[in-house]
Amino acid sequence: MKTIRVHQAIAQDVQAALAEVLAAYGLDRIRALHLDQYGGSYNDRSTATGKSKSMHAWGIALDFDPARNSYSCKAPHAGLSRPECEEWWRIWEAHGAVSLGRERNYDWMHLQFARL
Repeated sequence: MKTIRVHQAIAQDVQAALAEVLAAYGLDRIRALHLDQYGGSYNDRSTATGKSKSMHAWGIALDFDPARNSYSCKAPHAGLSRPECEEWWRIWEAHGAVSLGRERNYDWMHLQFARL
């Protein structure tokens, strides 16, 4: 994939975060940790409960490595909950993203540019 579709308000933060991830991990380590497994961003849909619009519907959420970080997978089983992914999360958080995994211990694939 060559593009990621997000809201224009977060586009620069997403681009900067991805560049920092590349600089911090290098391509081989990114692949080894499956950080290159993009699961999607913009998707006009409701939340899992169906009670409101998903952050994806606003283009302010992204999913990574869904195969190893399912909605219900919790630490330490979720791939993105491992210690070697700490820098990944530090980079995203420095750009304003919030991790549902780190905040609520579910949906580790999901990061969003909105407070919980």
